[in-house]
Amino acid sequence: MHTIGQLLCFLLVFVIGVTGLTIFVLWICTISLVYAVAAPIAAFMIFYVTLPTLFMFSANIQRHFVYLASARNPPANFDYNDTEAAGLAGCRNFYLFLNEGTEHIGVWHLLPHTLIVESSTEIRKDSFWKESLKSSGKQVIIYFHGNTGTRALDHRKELYWLLQNLDCHIIAFDYRGFADSSPTATCEKTTVEDGILVYNWVREVIGENLKTKIFIWGHSLGTGVSSHVVVKLQEQGDPPIGLILESPFTNIGEALRHNKKAMFYKHLPKFRFFFVSPLHQNGIKYQTDSHIKKILIPILILHAKDDETVPFSLGEKLFNHGKAERPGGAQPIHLKIFPKGHGHKLIHTAPELPSLLNLFIKSVISKNWIQFNCE
Repeated sequence: MHTIGQLLCFLLVFVIGVTGLTIFVLWICTISLVYAVAAPIAAFMIFYVTLPTLFMFSANIQRHFVYLASARNPPANFDYNDTEAAGLAGCRNFYLFLNEGTEHIGVWHLLPHTLIVESSTEIRKDSFWKESLKSSGKQVIIYFHGNTGTRALDHRKELYWLLQNLDCHIIAFDYRGFADSSPTATCEKTTVEDGILVYNWVREVIGENLKTKIFIWGHSLGTGVSSHVVVKLQEQGDPPIGLILESPFTNIGEALRHNKKAMFYKHLPKFRFFFVSPLHQNGIKYQTDSHIKKILIPILILHAKDDETVPFSLGEKLFNHGKAERPGGAQPIHLKIFPKGHGHKLIHTAPELPSLLNLFIKSVISKNWIQFNCE
């Protein structure tokens, strides 16, 4: 028989134990509840307030997002002088200097296929390269690459091979801030300056040779650079003869809104305030839709239906804008649509592209568009 004192003691211990367990369970539940509520709030604040604010106030973050120049492929120790190791025949590396020689840009000159074959014994002589540009009568295509990586990326080299087989000179370069060019903070102004420098060098080498024509080819971000360059060259009275825009966008704001990395932000009421306006304030606009209405030379737009980086809708919108807004005296603008399977970087693999480019070049030079058809 338990005494009353023992029962009371047992009951007290039991109550204290149950109370303690209850408090412990409530404490755990409270922590879980607070975590369950606080964690999403914290994540929301970081994702939708902190990160946009960092983007808005950091020019370095903005430049990295737009240009991705540090995404090195090939690796940082890649030798741009060893073009044979890069799989490029008839190619030399050289540098053009600006700002009184304090900065430079790396350039590749790739020869037309027939000049490689005919001039195999002369190809290593420095004098041969400029003379080949000046006297061969072959057309020149200056290539403006997009963001990410360098002029040595595989899909860019594959395009060079295609253009070499069309018997064209190719001049490919890296903007300052990319590859072996000077590590300058990249912005629209510097990319446009670099493009004009390369064009003026080619024009100076060619001199008075009227048989050699210069075309400009821009891809992705390079379409924003090249269209701006063409407008500047027209203002100087010395534009190229034709412009090819591969996977173009209308302007940096719309390109950013459609970028996969911005998919969680594009519907924010303050999207332009946090993302677009800061880019404009730091000299990154790339307003191709404004530039294209001023361009008078022939334009060929190439865009794939399944482009997930720059949606086809932006290329089509740019084409329609150019067609409607360019002055009456402007030469033709054409849009070639490529089916699924070509994406953002594989239009050069389309079997119909070589004949299309060949016909475009001939039509531009002859100014006879009767046979040209993008259908």
